[in-house]
Amino acid sequence: MDGHRTMKIEGKVKDVDVLVLIDSGASHNFISPQITTALGL
Repeated sequence: MDGHRTMKIEGKVKDVDVLVLIDSGASHNFISPQITTALGL
């Protein structure tokens, strides 16, 4: 049985527009290199 769901949420971090993908069945997290550069991380 596969009951996980996904959501897309638009947001802002440090005045940078971001797209947040939420997957209730995911086992890992990630952030794109482009966003880390834009945020100065």
